[in-house]
Amino acid sequence: TVKHISSKQILDIEFPLPSLLEQQRIVTKLDMLFVKTDKLKSLSQRKITVLEDLKDSFLHRAFIGDL
Repeated sequence: TVKHISSKQILDIEFPLPSLLEQQRIVTKLDMLFVKTDKLKSLSQRKITVLEDLKDSFLHRAFIGDL
């Protein structure tokens, strides 16, 4: 607790909020960003898998003297 501040004073604090329309716009924008983020995450994971496979192939070829 903080001295000289009552629970009622804290509960009476008003926080400005954007309009409902602006909140809906924000949610729509965030949804689109989440979709893009998921696509980028998936693409990155596929690239990592391809690079790991390529590394394994190079190592295999190096060990059998095929490079």
